[in-house]
Amino acid sequence: MVLYAGLLVGTFDILAAFTSFFISTENNPLLILKAIASGVLGRAAFSGAGGTMLLGLSLHFFIALTFTALFFRLYRRVGFISRNKVAAGVLYGLLIWAVMNLLVLPLSQVPVRPFQPFHALREALILVFMIGVPLAFLAGRPFDLKS
Repeated sequence: MVLYAGLLVGTFDILAAFTSFFISTENNPLLILKAIASGVLGRAAFSGAGGTMLLGLSLHFFIALTFTALFFRLYRRVGFISRNKVAAGVLYGLLIWAVMNLLVLPLSQVPVRPFQPFHALREALILVFMIGVPLAFLAGRPFDLKS
C-alpha cells in the first residue's frame, strides 16, 4: 500500500507542479524535472537532456515515497491522524513544505531564488492537497490489487 500511495501522491504532486509552472510561466513544464535534478547536479542540470529529466523524476518519486512511508508509520502510532484526517493531512502537507524548503533545498545545489510569498503559498497548497490530505485518507484503507 505504501508503494501504491507514494506513486499516486507523487503523480498528483508532479502533475500539479507541472500545471502550476506552465500556467505561471508558459514554459515547458518538464523544466521542473531539470530543476529537481539540479539539487544533485547544480546548474549543469539545466543544460542536460532526457537523462537529467529522468534523474529529476526519480528523485521526485524517491522523496514522495519517503514522505509516504513516514506518514504510514506515523498513522499507526499517532491516533490524532486517523481521528482527524483532513487536519492531519493539512498539517503533514505543511510539514513537507517546511522540511523541503528549510532543510532539503538549502542543503542541495538547487539555485537559490528569492522568497516569494505567493509562490510559497502555492507550493504549500499543492503539497497539502496533492500529498498530505490524500495520504491521510489512503493510510487507513486496506489495499488489494484484485478489487
